[in-house]
Order: sequence, then C-alpha cells, then structure tokens
Amino acid sequence: MQVASEVLDRVLRGLGQKDRQSLLESIDMAEEAVIFGSYACGCERPDSDFDLMLVGTGRRIKTKKLDLIWVPKERLVLKSWLRTELATHIAAYGAWVKGDGTWKRRVEITKYTMNKKRLKILIALSHIYVKRADLSDISRYDLLNKVVLDILRLSYLVNKRPVPPSALIKLEFGSCDPETMLCLAKELLGDGGLVLLEQAFFCLDKSRFWRDYISPVS
Repeated sequence: MQVASEVLDRVLRGLGQKDRQSLLESIDMAEEAVIFGSYACGCERPDSDFDLMLVGTGRRIKTKKLDLIWVPKERLVLKSWLRTELATHIAAYGAWVKGDGTWKRRVEITKYTMNKKRLKILIALSHIYVKRADLSDISRYDLLNKVVLDILRLSYLVNKRPVPPSALIKLEFGSCDPETMLCLAKELLGDGGLVLLEQAFFCLDKSRFWRDYISPVS
C-alpha cells in the first residue's frame, strides 16, 4: 500500500485550482481523513476519481476528479456504520492522511452487511427488468456492469472478506467467464435473482459483456 502523503501530493498536482482548494480545505476542517478506493491501493486508472472519507461535518463534494464524503464523528461508534460495506473496505484498504482510525478495529461483516448489498442488487435488477424495453443495449450493458460488480462484491462479503477496489475485483475474476457470474447469482441471490439477471441480459451477448466490462484491468 502506498504512503498516504505521497498519494495525496500526487493527486494535488493533477487537480485544477478549484478541486485542489476544496480538497485541502476539507482535510483542514476534518478530524480524520482517509484515502480509500483505487488510489489507496495503487490501482487507479487515468479516469479514476480520488475517494476520501472525512470525519466531522462538511459538504459532500463530487466532481470528475474528487469524491469527498463526510461521516459524523458520533456515527463511528455505531453498528449502523461499523457493519457497512464502506466501513469494512476503508478499515482494510484505507490510507490515513489525518487521524489514526481507532474505530477500524471494531468493524465487522455481518448478515446486515450482506443483506443490504443483496437488496441493492435485487432492486437494481428489478429496475432493469421493468425498463428494459426502453433501454438501449449500451445503457443495459452499463447498468449491468454495476450490478455484476455488486454481485462479485457480495461474494466477498459472504466469505467475510472486505470488498477491494473494482480494479482488484476484475483482476481476480477477469479470467473467469459468464457462467461464473450466473452460478454466483444463483448462489447469492437465489433462483429469483438468477431469473432477474437472465432477463436483464435478454438478447445481449454475455461473452461480449464479460470481455468488454469485466476482463480488462488496464
């Protein structure tokens, strides 16, 4: 894992003035600041945004280059935070710029974590199913990319593993094939979830999808 200060310096050099000012002001206001996602693991791509969790009270900032999220300090001790996918990810992969992250020792992956992710997937699949007649093939591929990545993320959670950045997920699963995805869907979502996934892919090329969206890691 890269040193957080080195990552931050490199990111700052690549930002425009407005984003740079927003980032520095946010870190200065926060009690704690931690890099997560691809930049924390050194697997970022040219189009990756810079993810930073800040502890305290501030304004969410989301641009093409930045995604700054705030978590109130009092929430860090609550199970509703400690059992989230994000908290377990940051505890495992985060790089602290400021603060010591003492809360990370109390995170845990539970049925709550898994069920929340499972529900998100099923809602997304239901949406694609209902809207599929109005969606272009490209739109469906893009939506399915998010859903399939979430299915792969759920497989980590079910195995009590923190979810890594997307690039590392693709590195692990990219050499598999669409049948792996279908088997996982049945195992993790049940027969109903598998039917929804099959319907979402209706008339689409699963092999093309896997090749174009999941296999590439560079």
